Amino acid sequence: MKRLLPAITMLLAAIAISGGAQPAAPPESLSYADRLLMAGKCIELGDNAGFSADDSAAAVVLSYYDKAVELCPESYRTWLARAIYLDCVEEEFARSNADYRKAIELAPQEIEPYTRYARSLAACQNNVDSAIAVYRQCAVNVKEYPYNHNDLAKLLILKGCYDEADEVMRQALVMTGNNLLDASALDFIPIEITHR
Repeated sequence: MKRLLPAITMLLAAIAISGGAQPAAPPESLSYADRLLMAGKCIELGDNAGFSADDSAAAVVLSYYDKAVELCPESYRTWLARAIYLDCVEEEFARSNADYRKAIELAPQEIEPYTRYARSLAACQNNVDSAIAVYRQCAVNVKEYPYNHNDLAKLLILKGCYDEADEVMRQALVMTGNNLLDASALDFIPIEITHR
């Protein structure tokens, strides 16, 4: 609880809730939902490792994310924030997957919902095939983002799809303008893969 005190202090500063009513004028143009998201993140950062599904602190955090989604159901950021929390802290994958899909539906041009969802599917849920499908969907909807291709290629290699992985990495290199300095941020540069 000692580690939660700074987070609770930040929470009180981030949200001026009076009897649960929405404040009339959010400071610095922050919407009420944004402040709820900040509050949830503040508490979450206070003791991330110690939360579990039956901890009261975790219930408080989730209630803020739930309220943000309720207040701004048209904002992909509220769905994404709750998905990340459910995914990383609660490990409630069925709910987080639904929230990731909703965030993608609301903002198909945004990269983060795709990458967070695909990484969760591959790393946390051991569902590489679904992760590949999400990265492929991202490649269609979000143009010119080489890091998506990089992550897709890594998963394709895991599946033994070497030719496709090589092509995907070549596309990533083209997106960097064939600039090897820009491409160095990618995990690997496309090469002919000979060990099949």
